[in-house]
Amino acid sequence: MGLRQLIAGLLVAASLYPGCSKEPESQAALKNNSSSPISVYFAPCKPDDRDGIDDKLAEFVSSAKQSIDAACYDIDLENVTDAIINAHKTGKKVRIVTDSDSINQQIKRLREAGVAVVEDNRKGLMHNKFCIVDSKEVWTGSFNWTANCAYKNDNNAVVVRAEGVAKNYLDEFEEMFSGVFGKGEPTKNPVVKIDDIVVESYFAPEDNVAELLEKKIRKAEKSIRFMMYRFTNNELAFAMVGRKIPVYGIIEEQQHTKGTWAIFSYAGGRKDVTVTLDSNPRMMHHKVIVFDDEIVVTGSYNLSKSAEEKNDENALVIRHRETAGKFVKEYERLSGGQEAEQSDD
Repeated sequence: MGLRQLIAGLLVAASLYPGCSKEPESQAALKNNSSSPISVYFAPCKPDDRDGIDDKLAEFVSSAKQSIDAACYDIDLENVTDAIINAHKTGKKVRIVTDSDSINQQIKRLREAGVAVVEDNRKGLMHNKFCIVDSKEVWTGSFNWTANCAYKNDNNAVVVRAEGVAKNYLDEFEEMFSGVFGKGEPTKNPVVKIDDIVVESYFAPEDNVAELLEKKIRKAEKSIRFMMYRFTNNELAFAMVGRKIPVYGIIEEQQHTKGTWAIFSYAGGRKDVTVTLDSNPRMMHHKVIVFDDEIVVTGSYNLSKSAEEKNDENALVIRHRETAGKFVKEYERLSGGQEAEQSDD
């Protein structure tokens, strides 16, 4: 009997081992260098934290000297809206793309202020959460521009300062702003080198992201860690457990499915495969994979059929040990040290 046939009879989940969760490090503790090409931020933060992820986004928007092009699935943060409106009032070119199911008071404020806003008006989601400043810098990650994502949910955001990366995101933005949602043109030059850092940017559904991620899974040599809000792609789950290297993962409790969960539960006989459900009473909203503690994948892309085939999504791949290390620490925070406990058995 093959593995896939055996999994069919094991769809009842194994015992759950939710890890404990501490608050993330302060943004200052992350030691981001403004002159570095990459900065990383995590949530949740406290509403009165002047160094929180929402304030960092407002600062990023306010840093624009010429233009702001943002694709945001949802926005209800007043300080971010204020920053966008102020940029518009001070002569910057400001354009917004959003999901038509997320129209709220802040979007109305933007329109009333004269900011150009385009909705997707379709069944699939415009699920991106990225912003391009001056065609040179990109903000992206799992972080929706909302109070819940800033103050309650586990999230991440990454800033990349590189014109080649910004161009890829701007090309995708231009498609959507012109009304082309869903499958557009594939990314022409997805790989950009910044000194010793390699950054790849891909967009769904046009870039076949799942296939690209499966190739990276099969190339992993030492370990795979993931923090995934929604993981329903069984092919990627099979690819992970088939690698015969340590696999550590956290899946959002409200979003896990029996099929994918059973694949990891069946492989749980191996001490080097530990996949648990998150313990945040709100949401673990990351969409992150770390390969070999050196390559990190983040963005809006969940490991799901909708992300691959229907939604407008982005996936950012960064080969940089320092950046990947920050995500490993975030995994350790959310897992409560479970990885270390398992490896000691």
